Amino acid sequence: TNRSSTMASTPTTTEEDAETMKWRNRPLFGGAITCDIPASWRDVSDIRQVPDHQECWQETTADGGSLLVIEILERQSSVQDAQAAAYFFQDLAESNGATKDG
Repeated sequence: TNRSSTMASTPTTTEEDAETMKWRNRPLFGGAITCDIPASWRDVSDIRQVPDHQECWQETTADGGSLLVIEILERQSSVQDAQAAAYFFQDLAESNGATKDG
């Protein structure tokens, strides 16, 4: 079983803040893909080690802010493409003890 540990939360900004927020297109995974991330967020790998299959960005606010984790997961040949999101979400929930049985 491929265990994932991705957790992302919604940025702690108001709608007004979001409209005026500056975004920067950031290269991820050595430039293989890019993503628009708020310009004020910092790359967590500048602070601590991050696994090669993850990109982590942290909001830089006085209260610690939000964390964005982007993770590359291994394709599961036994899972239909249309069911992949549900499969990995369930795997994540089970890994974190966040299921009804868990």
